Amino acid sequence: MIGQGSFGTVISAEQREEKTSNTVPVAIKKTALSDVGSGQEAWQQGALRNIRELRILRLLAGHPNVVHLKGAYTDGEERTMAAVYFVFEHLCKDSVLHIPVGQHVEPLQLKCVASLMQQLLCALAALHSVGVLHRDVKPDNILFDEEGRVKLLDFGMARLSYGDGPGNFPGKLNGDVKDDIQALKVEPLGESEQIQRTLTRNVTTPCYRAPEIVLGSQKYGSGIDVWAAGVIFAQLLCRCVNSNLKLNLKSTTSIDYGYFCL
Repeated sequence: MIGQGSFGTVISAEQREEKTSNTVPVAIKKTALSDVGSGQEAWQQGALRNIRELRILRLLAGHPNVVHLKGAYTDGEERTMAAVYFVFEHLCKDSVLHIPVGQHVEPLQLKCVASLMQQLLCALAALHSVGVLHRDVKPDNILFDEEGRVKLLDFGMARLSYGDGPGNFPGKLNGDVKDDIQALKVEPLGESEQIQRTLTRNVTTPCYRAPEIVLGSQKYGSGIDVWAAGVIFAQLLCRCVNSNLKLNLKSTTSIDYGYFCL
């Protein structure tokens, strides 16, 4: 097992190529549609969550700094299915972004920091240009391919800032992912909002949360991803993650940023 998150587990595997019969490494994420015995409503929400993630991944397909989705499959027919399997390119976790809490490590050359941040911001710019909010930008969700390119992944928390109903989603689905979505036979979520949707504030790992989320706002935009990227930028520069990194709320209008890693 490579890792485990809120919505599923990720394992490494090998996929056989049709034309050459060669195998290539892949990562497979299994996401359960609902817990056993949790009922139809929970199943419906699980199906909608997977549809949303599939749509967003297809919308961003081909971007060099976004994880490549190779396919998606289910383990049953229509409403008997229990899980969806996402097949991704295999990526490497690099220690450059993963700093032990409370420890200082060797500083990076500024050109290395600049390259990492340029690629991360390029990925975020692509997301935001089509109205996608990642909502969980952190080092664990930033990996590298074999050529050393930054790859942003884990879109389980991602949302469309303008609503994700059938009439609001730009672009077209194609290939096996479209077939899998149709097989789910459920309607996508969503009421369109003009600028910012009303969204949950229970997003983003605490030390990467933007002030508007900490202050309790349920209407936010792409700035929450940019804030998280800024925290990562600071960590790359100082090469230290402090266990006391937190936002202390003094009032609804002022924030005292305590024990930051700079």
